[in-house]
Amino acid sequence: MKIIIGENTESKLSGLLQTKIGEILDGIKKRNRKEEIGASNWYLNAFSRIDKVVVRNLKVNPYFSIYIDVYSNHGHFDEDDAQSFAVYLKEELSYIGNPWVVPMLINHNLEDEDMISENENEKPKLNDVIQSMIDESGLVNTIKSSGGYDTFVTIIPDYFKSKTKKIDLINDIIVYDEEAGGRIYLEDFMNPIVIREEIVLGGTFQHEISFIENDIVCVAVWEYDEDGDQLDDMNDTYDMYLEEIQPRHLNQIFEGLINEYLR
Repeated sequence: MKIIIGENTESKLSGLLQTKIGEILDGIKKRNRKEEIGASNWYLNAFSRIDKVVVRNLKVNPYFSIYIDVYSNHGHFDEDDAQSFAVYLKEELSYIGNPWVVPMLINHNLEDEDMISENENEKPKLNDVIQSMIDESGLVNTIKSSGGYDTFVTIIPDYFKSKTKKIDLINDIIVYDEEAGGRIYLEDFMNPIVIREEIVLGGTFQHEISFIENDIVCVAVWEYDEDGDQLDDMNDTYDMYLEEIQPRHLNQIFEGLINEYLR
């Protein structure tokens, strides 16, 4: 089915989007006034500094997108905050399963159309913006401000394809969790990860990842008797670099941390 949007329909749709964006912004400001914004949603405090948002244009080719201007007289609201708000709107203005609108923000004092990707081949421009946010605020804060891990990988699908990027996120989560003191114990939120098993004289020795620190994992060696019961005393411990462990074990750590911190 083909839907043709004429001038009248486009005007009505712009009005509906303007109303919806206004409701979203009013809700953020209301939560800020009531001091209901927690530390995990720190980015909403920045959005509360926006004075107004104006829907400037709609385009339906090659995909349905809206252009908006954002206005803020607050001295601490900058271009990174504006781009974060655009990413936040992308999540708020999406139907479950199939995003129907992809907002790309143009701040009123920026260089106009250079910020807009009209073609799939021009996506690196958006990637550059996201990378700038990562360089400024870190991976964890950028992912959270974009609406969570699943939204982030929708924007940049291949970002965590490499082992190096996964290790970068693991290390950033370790720093982000200040209460952990630089050490995260896996048993607090996931099942043990057994990386090796040895059978010696009827006893079984399991090498399990106990905790993670920056760039390393600590492996604990536990002995189990013939009945499968774990002996009370740990047999041994040793460290390994994250880059040394098998990809499937790294992926288990990676997915476990994402589920705990970023979903």
